[in-house]
Amino acid sequence: MAASRLPLLLLLAVAAGRHALPAAGSDAHPGYDDGAEDTCGVPAAAGRMEEYGGGRILDITHAYRADLPEFAPGAVTGPVVRLKDSMANGSICNLSELKMHCHTGTHVDAPGHINQGHFAAGLDVDKLDLDLLNGTPSPPPPPLYLFPFLLARRHGRGFVWCA
Repeated sequence: MAASRLPLLLLLAVAAGRHALPAAGSDAHPGYDDGAEDTCGVPAAAGRMEEYGGGRILDITHAYRADLPEFAPGAVTGPVVRLKDSMANGSICNLSELKMHCHTGTHVDAPGHINQGHFAAGLDVDKLDLDLLNGTPSPPPPPLYLFPFLLARRHGRGFVWCA
């Protein structure tokens, strides 16, 4: 099982490293500001999807930024990514800090966070069959406004739009 987790761990490491790269800068480090604000600098991109392995792997993870989706908004305050220690300021290394709780961003094990049965059974990302994550993606569901039309068409009944 450990060998089968390697591709996921590699993808997560690459995605985290790529998305944690800030665009803002300061004298201490050209990729970070003073830590007063979110330092990611990556603007939200609607429908962002990156391809790896010739399109075999699609990365749909959220980038680290101040408005990163979270289950309990406001539970953790401050910048998501900041430069905690800087060699330019006398530290022995440049050290970044990530500040978020475990219900932040993209989840593949979300049921374990909101379903006590899944949590008690230990169903988490470590026990996830990675073959479930690789396959042909399903098309997105139709917009909600199409459902009354489709129901009427299938069942031969009229429908009324309510505003």
